[in-house]
Amino acid sequence: MTATPRLGVALPGIGDGRDLVASARHAEELGFESVWIPDLLNAEGAPALEPLTALAVLAGATSRIRLGVGVLVPALRPGALLAAQLATLQRLSDDRAVLGVGIGGPPTASFWQAVGKRDEAKGRRLDAALDHLAGLLPGRPTVLEDLPGEPSVTLAPPAAVPEILVGGQGEIAMRRAVRRSAGWLPSLLAPDELAAATAKLREMAPEGAVPEVTVGIRIWDTEDKAALAGFREAATEVYRMPPEAIDDLVVEGTAPAVEETLAAYAAAGADRIIVTTIGRDWRHTWETTRTVAKGLSWTGGD
Repeated sequence: MTATPRLGVALPGIGDGRDLVASARHAEELGFESVWIPDLLNAEGAPALEPLTALAVLAGATSRIRLGVGVLVPALRPGALLAAQLATLQRLSDDRAVLGVGIGGPPTASFWQAVGKRDEAKGRRLDAALDHLAGLLPGRPTVLEDLPGEPSVTLAPPAAVPEILVGGQGEIAMRRAVRRSAGWLPSLLAPDELAAATAKLREMAPEGAVPEVTVGIRIWDTEDKAALAGFREAATEVYRMPPEAIDDLVVEGTAPAVEETLAAYAAAGADRIIVTTIGRDWRHTWETTRTVAKGLSWTGGD
């Protein structure tokens, strides 16, 4: 655990893209370490941007802030194409990409049908994709054994493999993070749950090789009660969580509540905290978070 966790923010307004560049620049001006976009290829009818394309735009609109996708589902994309997209993002951004990866959510997720794939063997697909990226990005000849004819592909120009975070709440994701020397990216964990999980992570990992932990939290703009109600409804449906558990994971956007929460997650083992704002006034939430972090002597950056 770092003494002062790095702070990132999930970008608002990603549906139509109108606030994308402005919000990323504002996050950079405030001193956040990273901005994040989810991979919502087919967001159940809601508008969504393709994350790697959006981050490539932000690479040219910012200069320092890191550019994260959390979490991307590699199995939805041809391996060589994904590698080419990531290599492009790395070169355009001077190696600022952070790649969160996951197996692809519940089997009922409609994006599997949207790309003509099945969600079977999701773990093996993720491992194969990570193996391929490790060879393709540095420009090494890489056999894509999952394709007909097992073609060997070499990409040029080469690019640095980005920081990789394995998403997921459970032990399988934690073991994958340890095995691949990657970070671990859980979400919807209370501080006490995170503390127990990080203790288990330390037990799994070889000495000196404990994965860094990036955790997502939700801060509620208290003026927007409709947004909170919408989040409760969506979380209950998607994550099958009882309403009281959901309420425990939502932080009121007041300075005392934010300070208590940031300190609790830092003590629980978080190396990076990603803030998602629930509500319209994301600017105020970000500014409150940065003010609180400075009060805790957190720089927010690397």
